[in-house]
This record gives sequence, C-alpha cells and structure tokens, in this order.
Amino acid sequence: MGCSILILSVSSCQMKENTLDKTARHELVTVLNEQQGFIKAHAAEYLLGVGDTAEVKKVFLRENELHGTEPRYRIVIWRVLAQTEGTPEGKMKWARKVLAVFGNREAPDRLHASETLARLGISPLEELGEATRNALASPSPNLRVYTRWAISFSSDSVLQESRLRFLEMVARDSMRDIRKISAYILRHIKGLSGAQWSELATEALSESGATGFRQNFLNTAFVTFPGNGADTALYRKVTEAVRHGALAFSAEDRIGLAQALAEKGGPDAIPLLTAYLANKETGGHFEAESAVGADVRAAAAYAILKIDGRNQ
Repeated sequence: MGCSILILSVSSCQMKENTLDKTARHELVTVLNEQQGFIKAHAAEYLLGVGDTAEVKKVFLRENELHGTEPRYRIVIWRVLAQTEGTPEGKMKWARKVLAVFGNREAPDRLHASETLARLGISPLEELGEATRNALASPSPNLRVYTRWAISFSSDSVLQESRLRFLEMVARDSMRDIRKISAYILRHIKGLSGAQWSELATEALSESGATGFRQNFLNTAFVTFPGNGADTALYRKVTEAVRHGALAFSAEDRIGLAQALAEKGGPDAIPLLTAYLANKETGGHFEAESAVGADVRAAAAYAILKIDGRNQ
C-alpha cells in the first residue's frame, strides 16, 4: 500500500511538471508567433536555449525577408539566425552581415552590431582591426564597452584583461549605464575567482541605488558564483536578496530575475516563475496583456523549462 502511494505521488508530480512545461513551451511559441520585433526575437532565443530550432529558423527566415533591411532589428534577426545554424560556416554566413554593419562607421545600428558580435562570441579585431580600434576610442561609452566585450574573445589573455576592466567599471564607473552594462557582461563571461566574486557580491548587496539598478547587480552575483570554496555564507545572502520582493518587481526586473533563475535557479523558484507566467501582481507595474507583459511571460517560461531540464 505504501509503495502504491509513493508511485502515485511521483506520477502526480511528473504530471504536474509535464503540464507546466507544456504551458511554458506553448507561451514561448505564442510569443514567437504573435509578437513583433525584439520581443519576438527574445522568445526565439529562449526557444533556441531549450533546443527548439526548426520553428525559430522558419519564422526568422521570414522575418529576414520582411525586415532584413531595417536598422537595429536586422541585427537581431541575423543573431537569431546565426544561432539556428548547425555548423560554424552556417553561423558565419549570418555573422558576416553583422560584421559588415560593425565595420561601417556610419551605420545607425553599429552599437547593436557590437553587442551581437559579443553575444555570438565573435571578435572583430583580426578582421576589422581599424574599425575595432575606432570603436574602442568612440565618444559613445556604450559602443566602447560592447566592443571591449566582443574583443574579449580574441584570446584568453584579452578575456582576462577585459574581465578585470568590467569588474572595475561595475564598481567605480561614473556612468550608471556603463556600470549596469558591465554587470550584464560579467553575467555572460563569468570565470570570476572567489575573491573577485566576493568583491562583486559585497558591492551588489551594499548597493543603495534605485531598486532596478541594485537588482541587476544581484542577478550578476547570483549567476557568477564560482563555487570551489568561494564564500558560501555570502552566496546565501545573495540568493535571499535576489528574490526579495520579487512579486513587486517591474517588468524589466522580472525579466532580469527570470533570466538569472534560468541559469542558476532550482525547483524552489518554480512557484515564483509560475506566478510571473500567470501575470500575478502586475497592477501598477505593467499591463499583463501588453507586449511587455508577453516579454515577462516568455522569460518566465524559459526559466521554468531550463530549471525543469536540469532537474529531470
């Protein structure tokens, strides 16, 4: 009898998880097909992150036909399509379009190209040395920092140097946007030592700026925890702080937290993400049925699928 109860309990749990997974995946496909522009692209990249390539490729080949000449959005289209390819040659077919924009100093979306090269792990330094040096000396601080991220993939030594620069900028740059972007970049390149992570985490916990600004740092500290003897007591403080008051978050902070939980969250995060997916407590923050609301639901759906995938 006890054994039967146990089997029933496990089966019920699996059924619940499968139902939630189906709901999450359906949400991502809905956002992919019904939303436009960058939010469509976010859903596409989330689906790629959980292994769904064929539908994304079909949709974004069509997007390229319709919008492949539109500055800014074209860069994101090519980034998505590069990630649908199964070979380095296929990826570079789309990445070369991004490189061409980055190499054009007059292009209105050169900044977007620099970020996309970084996110694809492609350094423009060897192929576009003069354009890259120009970007690194640009009067645009955002272009400088995204280009620094892109060239991080030139070599291990450049990556190490860049990581130190981003850590410095997170802590001390005079521009808030650059501090925020640098934290976002560290979330992607990771590789912090225990001492570097402790410094970052302490900075995040002590940040007294606007709620969203502090949350961005906490997300980074949560994701980049290196383990290997790093300060686990400090990490517990970060894990508590990163979700504190999460149902009162803005759309931007919900998306940032969901993305962080997608990388490092455990099953205990599922109730919160399910609440985001169900548009709970959105009043005063954003309209649930708006495009922004769809962006939040897509991020939550992605996190649910990633966490479930890690715990199967």
